[in-house]
Amino acid sequence: MPEQSPRAANPRERAHTFAVQETHTVSPRFLLDFRGVVAIRADFQNTSPAYNSANLGWNDTGMGTAAATSFPYMEMSEFAYIGDEAAGNGNALAGNTQHVSNSLSMLPTFTLVKGQHTMHGGLDVRFMQSAVTQAGGGAQFWVDRQWTQSNYVGSQWTNDSGNSFASLLLGNPSSGNLFLNTQTLWSQHYWAPFFQDDWKVSRKLTLNLGVRYDLNPSALERGNQGDYAFSTTAINPINSEVNPALLPNGGPVLGGIQFLGVNGNPRSTYPLTKTNFQPRVGLAYALDNKTVVRGGFGETFRNPQNGPNTLGYSSTTAYVPTLDGGKTPDAANSLSSLGGPFASGISLPTGNKQGMRTDLGQGPWFLNPHYKVPSYWSFSAGVERQFLQHDTVSINYVGSRSYNVDSADNINHVSAASELPCNPDLGGDPAPATTTIHQPVPGNRWIPGFQLLQFLHHPGCQPVASVP
Repeated sequence: MPEQSPRAANPRERAHTFAVQETHTVSPRFLLDFRGVVAIRADFQNTSPAYNSANLGWNDTGMGTAAATSFPYMEMSEFAYIGDEAAGNGNALAGNTQHVSNSLSMLPTFTLVKGQHTMHGGLDVRFMQSAVTQAGGGAQFWVDRQWTQSNYVGSQWTNDSGNSFASLLLGNPSSGNLFLNTQTLWSQHYWAPFFQDDWKVSRKLTLNLGVRYDLNPSALERGNQGDYAFSTTAINPINSEVNPALLPNGGPVLGGIQFLGVNGNPRSTYPLTKTNFQPRVGLAYALDNKTVVRGGFGETFRNPQNGPNTLGYSSTTAYVPTLDGGKTPDAANSLSSLGGPFASGISLPTGNKQGMRTDLGQGPWFLNPHYKVPSYWSFSAGVERQFLQHDTVSINYVGSRSYNVDSADNINHVSAASELPCNPDLGGDPAPATTTIHQPVPGNRWIPGFQLLQFLHHPGCQPVASVP
């Protein structure tokens, strides 16, 4: 068991903010203002005490920093887990991690009063960086009674035979993974000029007219360590190594992962949108000395937080517990082996070197290369009435409608023709769907080289209304 370390076991952070502001009065009706803010934040998440995996007798060469400095996560079927639970999901931001975020914000503005107009404008500028200086990951194992029960078939447990902790003491898990994640440094710039005019048209009517223009490009990774869009039309290099007769519709094998900054692909996951204008209109009208009607509408764009997938720059190595179908454990890969539990080999990150062969047969996800920043329109209307000297009643309506809302979809659907014979609602028989199909079904997958293809940030809309 690992010994406790002085290192904290709970998440902690260090934040420093420095601000400066200057206001210059050009004249009684003309003001200039500048504000600048520098923010530095470091998040440290230590979900387990420091531990040297060499104490287990393992040769941890190639296992990565996360596995070498933390006790492995061991989940047992009948007992509580031990080790770093957060490392069990393989997330780069889970487990023992360090995440640093820096930002520089500048806001030069002016205010000008001229006649019936009070004008206000400026430029909102933000430079942001986000770095994972210590990525999570590490080794995780599932241990059950398979290797200590009388029946070697792991799925056929019996209550009178076997014990998961005994299997652990023998050094024989039933499954596991080693997660290697990469350090990344993302940067993003944001520019937004804006202007507003409060116009007192008459003694009874005041208009608020404004516009904001957002230039919000995609974040960039310093080393281009990220995936670009999935190509659905390119022929995968694996096509030359397979029999086209075994493929749906005779092949070829289409599709593959693309990478940022290579083969003509941009460094950004989606192009800059140059039409993000946001009008804002408001009014206040006095019907009489005791009644005011107010209303307005405007559009606002959200600041997206889109990080692409990093397939190729991170890797997962599956633990091999047996070489004979579960009859005997693989002694070379046991926890008690001098070579460690991954002595048969570790799958190291390859970056973009494998090209479209990356993650073949799996279910990758990717960002929409035509992504549009989500926006929402807000609108309101209301009336305020003074009834008595000390009583005022307001009735208001507030609503909003969102566009290009983030969502996800699988673009590699099972074809309708393949589902039709198994759909009981359409007269089909669902029984074949519960049996193993050993031959490919024609038309079963549009892109047969992959499973689910998660297409993130598929546009949609969402209305919301409320009466406060």
